[in-house]
Amino acid sequence: MESSSLDEVREIPLKNRWLAAFLAWLCPGLGHFYQGRVAKGVIFFCSITSLLVAGLWMGSYWETGNAPTGDASAPRVLRFAKNAYCQWEPGNRRLYFIPQALNATVAVPALLQASAVRDGSAPLWNGAFAPPATSAFSAAGSIPGRPTLNTILLHLHSWFEMGTIFLASAGLLNLLVIFDALFGPAWIIPDEVKDELLSDESERK
Repeated sequence: MESSSLDEVREIPLKNRWLAAFLAWLCPGLGHFYQGRVAKGVIFFCSITSLLVAGLWMGSYWETGNAPTGDASAPRVLRFAKNAYCQWEPGNRRLYFIPQALNATVAVPALLQASAVRDGSAPLWNGAFAPPATSAFSAAGSIPGRPTLNTILLHLHSWFEMGTIFLASAGLLNLLVIFDALFGPAWIIPDEVKDELLSDESERK
């Protein structure tokens, strides 16, 4: 095998790989921008961020009026990203959060929200990234402040579930982005090198 053929295999500098992987977790494509792999960074950012934004918005809704009193004159309140929560209550984990947590955009605010309400305090940021536990979803026989999934789907229709899947899909895709930032792309062997390897193998036979 000639060295001139091997020289065609270009090594990509990954800089600090662990920092690049962390940046990729913070924001899809950010680790690749850090490594100078701009084209890949743009593709990853646009595609995965689009899924994230769509998923977060699908899990949002406008609450009209004051639900406990039925006062329709109360201002409308945006309940944002209610499908990006970490848990219903302390000790009750949510499996969908595992793939969602592969994006810091979902993981960090959801974990902060869970920590804030652990002692019974009111949720932060007007309830964003907290479970959709509002009195507007209260149903007969349900736990106060904690709606059933059927009640949520009745109010939000299929958007809540679709948004949840969008967020999980974005997280799984970002896992590939993190892996690529950490270990780099797969080696691409030039056709000339492949032919030479096949020729050497046939001669040995």
